[in-house]
Amino acid sequence: MEHTVDSLVEAQPDKKPSLFANEGFRNLWIGQMISQFGDVLHALVFLWMILEVTGDPNKMGIVGAFEALPPIVFAVHAGVWADRHDRKKILVWMDWLSMSLVIGFAFLVYGVKTPSLPVVCAFAFALKSMSAFAMPARSAALPRLVPANQLVQATALNSTLQSVMPLIGNALSALVLQVIFALSKTMTYFVTFLFNGATFFVSALFMLRLPSLIPEREGERKSTWNEMKEGIHFIRDVPFLRVAIALSVSLNFFVAPFMPTCVVVTKQRFNSEPSVLALLEVGFFLGMAVGSMLTMKAKIKRVGIAFSAFLSLASLMMIPMGYTHSPLVFGIMNFLCGLCIPPAAIPINTLTQLKTPDALRGRVNSALSMASMMVMPIGMALSGVLLKYLGITGTFWYMVLGLLVPSLLGLLNRDFRMALMEGEMQTAGE
Repeated sequence: MEHTVDSLVEAQPDKKPSLFANEGFRNLWIGQMISQFGDVLHALVFLWMILEVTGDPNKMGIVGAFEALPPIVFAVHAGVWADRHDRKKILVWMDWLSMSLVIGFAFLVYGVKTPSLPVVCAFAFALKSMSAFAMPARSAALPRLVPANQLVQATALNSTLQSVMPLIGNALSALVLQVIFALSKTMTYFVTFLFNGATFFVSALFMLRLPSLIPEREGERKSTWNEMKEGIHFIRDVPFLRVAIALSVSLNFFVAPFMPTCVVVTKQRFNSEPSVLALLEVGFFLGMAVGSMLTMKAKIKRVGIAFSAFLSLASLMMIPMGYTHSPLVFGIMNFLCGLCIPPAAIPINTLTQLKTPDALRGRVNSALSMASMMVMPIGMALSGVLLKYLGITGTFWYMVLGLLVPSLLGLLNRDFRMALMEGEMQTAGE
């Protein structure tokens, strides 16, 4: 007998079986795990390749800006698609297309050795476009695959996955990339991109095993823009979501230069290779993994307060990064920053999902992403300018204040400050 998503979620309402006993969640989780592992190696080597090819941190910021554009350009269509079509099919097709694109780029790099900046920018834009369409579909799929009383746990497990995979990927990079990089830089790029293409292929196989995830909606379809406006109007009518978006926009703008700055710190201040950059990133993602597991057990109720408090702590941990010349100290601070992110992000993401009806989840998730990412191209493009005129220390202070001030200002809004997880969980389960 074939089970629907709803029958899987509603079975045995009085029990809380392991999430991994849920076949739909298990397939989604494993597919993400495999794909994200490839993405970690890709992101690290891709940034390094840009700096090696151009020799200019400004160019790295330009490519980063092109990567940040797709969620803005395609947000309206991606959100509407996720609320019109089977979300399973969207996830499968985005994996197939990403696989084809990455493998093609791998052979291009192998053939021409140093691709031009326009080609690199076009590739970055195209790959992130696939991600822009997959993101709202994936976010909207999760609440359909698990019951409401397990959504915090599911979100925390996803966050743990997003931390553990970079942790493993960066640790492996530190051990393997240094050897391969010394033998042949071109071969390092080729093998890394080819491997990432293979992970998209395997991820697609797991997405094919998901149940049908057709949105629960009523009424006739409207124009794309009118349907997107429904999502925007819903956000406008929920004060908690309005403040959450405003904070996300501000924070994403100020934190955008972080990764390019880490690359410059590793290369110029520490005079090191990609293996050291990988080890530094291990600290951050180890903190994220530990923080996610602790958040799963903490049962945070005051969502807005937790968001502001933990992001403020994260900003303070960044201050020593701007001054230290020790990779060890930098790595420890990175760990502490990572530790603070999950208790800030997981509760607010879960509450957002619970407040949003299934028929609107694709559009709301897309609007949230668009609002956050609208400022990312500007922030990324500024990274080279900040490093040039403020230096490494000044750039870190720019990011510290950009995180700290909005986090504290968010507490001035009563709806955000008083937002409760427990009440929403009970309401969703009724």
